[in-house]
Amino acid sequence: MESSPRVALVVGGAVRQYPLLRLPAFVERIGPVKAQSVRVASRIVNSLRSGYPVSSYPEFEDSQLVVVCVPAHRLAPTVAGMAASELAWEGRCVATSDSLDGSASLRPLAKAGALVCSFTPVEGFDGRYFLVEGDRKAVRSIRSLLAAAQVKTLEFRACGPMLYRGALTFAHGLFPPLVDAVLTCLRKSGLSPSQAAAVTEMLMQTVLRMCLKAGRKGFRGTLASKDVRQLQDQVAAMAEAEPGLASYLLASAAPALKRLGRDSAWLSDLNDALRKASSAR
Repeated sequence: MESSPRVALVVGGAVRQYPLLRLPAFVERIGPVKAQSVRVASRIVNSLRSGYPVSSYPEFEDSQLVVVCVPAHRLAPTVAGMAASELAWEGRCVATSDSLDGSASLRPLAKAGALVCSFTPVEGFDGRYFLVEGDRKAVRSIRSLLAAAQVKTLEFRACGPMLYRGALTFAHGLFPPLVDAVLTCLRKSGLSPSQAAAVTEMLMQTVLRMCLKAGRKGFRGTLASKDVRQLQDQVAAMAEAEPGLASYLLASAAPALKRLGRDSAWLSDLNDALRKASSAR
């Protein structure tokens, strides 16, 4: 008889897309594997070189932890099928990987008595850090497995998964346009593409370190000092080099100041001056 229960796995899609299934210490704990069909499950078992295929959820009976790794568009029907099965979910732990809604996506199973949680790899750490949230017992179970695989975990509150996605939206959605604006200013100033890239990389790293170390006190430069004259000259140069740069700066300045708790009313002086200069042309 095994000293520790095997982990049951519900899996769909390409196995290698799931960081968890690339951890040998986790893979060796896999027992029953359920997929769209026994044939697919057998193929996955052969790929992982661990576990054994099953045809139905009741065959998870001896597993107190069930890990669900399926594509987002298949998660809801998969969970519904699990909840409707004859397996007793009361007290069983169920964890889902990379769910946009976190453990809330497992609500049908929670209603059936399961203890649910979600876990997702932290972007940029090559599977060395995972974020987890959910019922305490389920979180402890998945954290224990990850710790055995020498993976560190950070625990969310209930709203954590969506706020993490929000952080990714800020990083992926708002940071690239900013980098592009910095690059464009430097290239328009006469630097070569490689020179502009090197200066931009160093500049962004310096500002990031400053912000992480000093927080909002790390906010410096023309906007922080309310230097209307300097900002007016910069905007004029940008408008001549590429009008879109000037528009982007002016549209971003006030929200940026407000976000950092700074006064933005003084920007109206700049806008008035720009309107007068434009009408005088």
